[in-house]
Parts: sequence; C-alpha cells; structure tokens
Amino acid sequence: MDLHLLHPVSVHLAVGSAFILLITETLSFIKSKPDLFSAGHLLYPVTLGLVLLTVGTGLLAKNFVLIPEQAEATLNSHQSAAVLFFILISLAGLNRLTQIKRQKIQKTNPASLTLLYLSFFLAVYTGFTGGHLVYGFGTGVLK
Repeated sequence: MDLHLLHPVSVHLAVGSAFILLITETLSFIKSKPDLFSAGHLLYPVTLGLVLLTVGTGLLAKNFVLIPEQAEATLNSHQSAAVLFFILISLAGLNRLTQIKRQKIQKTNPASLTLLYLSFFLAVYTGFTGGHLVYGFGTGVLK
C-alpha cells in the first residue's frame, strides 16, 4: 500500500484536530468546566495519532516525490517543524496526564496550554512551508 499518499489528507485532519483541541483546552482554562476538560481525554490521543500519521507519511513521501535542489532547505525546515510540533503536543498531553494523576484538577493548566499554542503555531508554520514546497517548488510530483 502506498502509505505516503495519505500525507496530504492526514495533514488536514491533524491540523483540524489540533485546532479543535486548542479551542477546547482554552475554553477549559477560561471557564473551568469539567466537561470541556474531559473532551481532551478523547482529543489528545486522536490528535497525537493523526499527527504521528502525518509525520510518518510525510517522511515516507520524501522518498517518492521529486525534490528540487533549491527546495532542500525548505524541506528540512518543514520536517524539523513537524517533528517539533509532535514533540510539543506530546509534552502538552503528558503534562496534562501528570496534572490529572497528581492533583485531580479538572481544568487545563497554563503549561499545557502554552505548549499547545506553541505547537499550533508550529503546525501553521509547517503548513506554510509544506505549501511552499508544493506550490513554490513543485515538490509532490510522484516519481
């Protein structure tokens, strides 16, 4: 199966899921409602799974597309930002889990929220560089 072909689809799902998670966690922080906090129990694993799928299929896709020489720096920046996005959103999830186990608080903490915002800005940057690779350099044309 050509898993690398899932990359364009999984990107949109992962970013959409991360955006919904960011909104939900922000509202949980502001309003202190346990039901909003509980939504993260489902959203974090879904988002992490989609981001992992996106990063994995993106790394696979690199072997199947034509990459112009002048696009190498943009591709490296794109990949680094994507991996950092996954790491930050994972840290936000781990921070949230330790908070639940230690304090039994049903509200998003500032550290998790900060990591989520940083990870989402990285997702936007990753999308920008990905779009530049496709539309600026023509990367993504199958060999």
